[in-house]
Amino acid sequence: MTTLELGVAVVILLSAVIAVFLAIDPGSLLQKARDQRRLADLNLLYKALEEYGLKYEHFPASGTCESSVGSCDTSCPCSPLGKDWSHESELYQGLVGGGFLAGLPVDAVNNQNYFYIYKAKCGREACGDKQCCAYYLGLNLENDKQDFVWVYTP
Repeated sequence: MTTLELGVAVVILLSAVIAVFLAIDPGSLLQKARDQRRLADLNLLYKALEEYGLKYEHFPASGTCESSVGSCDTSCPCSPLGKDWSHESELYQGLVGGGFLAGLPVDAVNNQNYFYIYKAKCGREACGDKQCCAYYLGLNLENDKQDFVWVYTP
């Protein structure tokens, strides 16, 4: 094989590799991978909260916005955005301080569009004599242009 033939073969091979790479759409694969991680994180939080609920017969209380981009007394996302859950929150103290999780999961993107949210349902009107009897967990998926995906536990 001559140098010219080898060069042509290399160019053809590289062109084929690039064509396959572009056909796969790596951006879409990354979105799907992040969405799978989000659902796994949601399941992790759900299991930890259910274990907490079994042990204490209630769930951790929450502020107006308890999220992976910070906690505040306004609607989510908080402004300015944080980078993590509040370590002083009842959720963090209950799940991490109580040994149910090593840490609360944070969204891979974790910005104003993609973050995790926890909202406890508490009070006499909602729960009778129980402190916090239910909760919502929410997140946004990149491959689903709908609103947040919510999990509610009655």
